[in-house]
Amino acid sequence: NPKSLNVGAYNQNKIYGDDTPTLTWYMDESQLVGNDSAAEFDIELTAGDGDDKYCNAGGYPIEIATNGIKNQNANYTINYINGTLKVNPLEVEIQWSSTTNIKVGDSGPSATITNSVNNDDCQVIVEYTEGTGPKGTDKPSWTIELDEPQKFDATITGLEGDKKFNYMLPEDDLQIQYFVRRADATDYRMPEGAVMTYGQKLSEARLILASGEGEFKFVENRLSTGDINDTVPDSAGKHTYMVKFIPDDINEAPVFEEIAVMVRPKQITVNA
Repeated sequence: NPKSLNVGAYNQNKIYGDDTPTLTWYMDESQLVGNDSAAEFDIELTAGDGDDKYCNAGGYPIEIATNGIKNQNANYTINYINGTLKVNPLEVEIQWSSTTNIKVGDSGPSATITNSVNNDDCQVIVEYTEGTGPKGTDKPSWTIELDEPQKFDATITGLEGDKKFNYMLPEDDLQIQYFVRRADATDYRMPEGAVMTYGQKLSEARLILASGEGEFKFVENRLSTGDINDTVPDSAGKHTYMVKFIPDDINEAPVFEEIAVMVRPKQITVNA
């Protein structure tokens, strides 16, 4: 009777989207008799669906193909041992958008995969968070009045799409920080000037042609945290002061402008 001969397939690995490596087999030639050699055997192997370059990630048995024994020494029967082709997910390369300083209401930073293959449906999931504000939105809004931009985090938390299982996230480059600033104020008009009488406070000045849903204050400069509304100009005549318009909508940024304040002399009555 023919002698049983153990023949096995080497295990193989590849990355999704790479060509399937050549499938090869082995035998221990010590099993052979006399001058018989492995060269007398020609065996074609297949990994089934794993032979496809774009086969899904996972494991595929490496088997003898149909009619795959092309040649063998008739003195032996082949006892074949399957191998495994392991297809590993492709690690994605991520490109963040340059959106790192946005206005309230604008979309937060986005991230795209730059190395997907075969027109696959796979995208990253980005979540947007900040310390005490809204979570899970790409359109953050102010919840309290702040003079400085608010820092947010944009974090890639996963993958989505029909082919997401063929890809994997890297360990790095999964988070960026960005700033949200108030939107520009709308529907307002800064005063063309102001008039007042010597001895009055700036808060008593009459602003000329000023309008808007908000409050006008006199401030020392753009960085001031308070106002100078209680200031009394030290003389009659023309003075220059900074006016700050604070919109009622806290999502809109204050507006600053220097204006001329005309301080009229104070009329007094003199009795002879």
